[in-house]
Amino acid sequence: MKFKLTTAESFYTDKEKEKYSEFNFDFKEVANPYPREAKWYINPDEKEYFIEINSLEELIEFVNKYGRIIIDEVGGYEIRIYDGYNE
Repeated sequence: MKFKLTTAESFYTDKEKEKYSEFNFDFKEVANPYPREAKWYINPDEKEYFIEINSLEELIEFVNKYGRIIIDEVGGYEIRIYDGYNE
């Protein structure tokens, strides 16, 4: 099943950027890092990203690797990596 992939956070450190490298997020470098040492930014309104998950086992592997997630149906199915504040 194809899911839109988003993250709760928008700003990332070098280490976090590397962790998410398999998703080909379009990271932009920011001149004045905010917050903490996060110097990479993902603009969720600029481009959509998708992931294919076809079984419960694949979903469990995803959660084990990336931590808590939110699954939602907002005009299509979405998985959000819960790595920061979420309204």
